[in-house]
Amino acid sequence: MNLGIFKTYNDLAINTYHVDPKIFVALVLISVPFYWYGWLMIVRSIFKSKSKEGNNGRIIIERFFNNREFKIGLIINRLAWFLPYVYIIFWGQNLPMWFWLMLSIWIIFFICLFTLKIRRIIITPDGGRKQYRYLWKIYAYFYDGLLIFKPYQSLIELILEKADLKKGESVVDLGCGTGNIEKMTQVGGVDFYGLDFSDEMLKRAERKCPDYKFINYNLTDYNIPLESNFADKVISNNVIYNIKDIEKFCKDVNRIMKPGGILILSTSIKSGLKPIAIEHFKLSKPIDLLKSVIFLPKFLIILILNIFIDRSGDFYFYSEERLQKVLRESGFNIREKIYCYGDVNLLITAEAL
Repeated sequence: MNLGIFKTYNDLAINTYHVDPKIFVALVLISVPFYWYGWLMIVRSIFKSKSKEGNNGRIIIERFFNNREFKIGLIINRLAWFLPYVYIIFWGQNLPMWFWLMLSIWIIFFICLFTLKIRRIIITPDGGRKQYRYLWKIYAYFYDGLLIFKPYQSLIELILEKADLKKGESVVDLGCGTGNIEKMTQVGGVDFYGLDFSDEMLKRAERKCPDYKFINYNLTDYNIPLESNFADKVISNNVIYNIKDIEKFCKDVNRIMKPGGILILSTSIKSGLKPIAIEHFKLSKPIDLLKSVIFLPKFLIILILNIFIDRSGDFYFYSEERLQKVLRESGFNIREKIYCYGDVNLLITAEAL
């Protein structure tokens, strides 16, 4: 970088952005190597994709968009570009309109890349379910953002109220996720067993609730790794839409339960996020709404994931009638049913016979 460029950045800092020129130029110097290294990774990944396509030189866009080196290079390049402007945003002024336009374009671009990745995970030609591990790995990073979402809090509280946990009981949480039900439990001395097939979810659950036992298990194997007549209570929240053979699943749940044991089953029976959002605003205090704004990026990512889940043909949203019929045929006596979570979910309390 020659002295003329130094002078240009110095003049920009003083006359245009009204910030300390030394700090601004230092940030530019720090960002420049990363900026060009990012470009190097991008170009290299494109040429690698080109070589894989053979002599015709045809590049399939989706291939290098899903290329790890391309994505890492793009992130490094854009963060390096953005770094000096962070200083101006908070401590300067007069950022040009082109900056906000470019920033908006790149944010939209990254959202498109993210949705492309999720779509590639969910929609696969072989119809297998192994790829869903990657979906839930991504979901795990953002899942706990739901804890500031009032309908989700209310749903967990309702589940725990209906479960009426007592000291000494063995409680199984099928599809425990990151352990939010276990974490919100107020009763001591409960033997919790959380089952989930996502390693990332279970790692977070173990960190939050080290006193409980968590087991890596795929519920679609229909052979819960617990002995018969084991559980006093079984909880399953927003899991059953992953289950294709609901009859086999419910019979296996009944197998691990003691006679008279209580099942708390909550699942979506209809699609739609609007009723849940409306409930959030109705239940929220001003501080809750402020948190919602702060954590808006997390909500947007969870929203995108839920839209894909909702529209994918590989998830199963059972009707109320079907759920009740299968539970009765599997050896349960339905005690109570409640509409919750913006009336999108049905919570059923049932007794094992």
